[in-house]
Amino acid sequence: MPVAIVIFEDDTVPAILSGHSEIELVQKISDLVKAPNVETKEQAIAWLLSLPAPSGWFASVEEAKARVAQLTQPVDVTPDQIKSARKKLGMSQAEFARALGVGGNDNTLKGTTFDMEKGKLRMNPQRIAIMRRLLSEKGLSELDE
Repeated sequence: MPVAIVIFEDDTVPAILSGHSEIELVQKISDLVKAPNVETKEQAIAWLLSLPAPSGWFASVEEAKARVAQLTQPVDVTPDQIKSARKKLGMSQAEFARALGVGGNDNTLKGTTFDMEKGKLRMNPQRIAIMRRLLSEKGLSELDE
């Protein structure tokens, strides 16, 4: 049963939604007053990722609980941890930045990841959360120390 956690940036009460199917959950998300018109799971996920943590789309209640538990983990990562995570995921620097929600052309994306891996650019908490989720979704171990 898919689950969505929706945390808005204002004083709106958070929502925890579930559906018997992905289609039903997409509809419930779309029905939220402050939600954009989402018609697909991919659109819903993209919108949820733009919201504050622990917002997101989860395959089960257990997965949602695990995500909330991750929030107690440190919010900062080292440049070596970033590089290690990217390599574990088997992504190029451009692919990694794109997966984290960075925009721009391939050179910009590559440069952004390069700067994060060299410590010239800090990764914000939302991107750290995305990186951890990507690792978790692929069954990969948590960040190396």
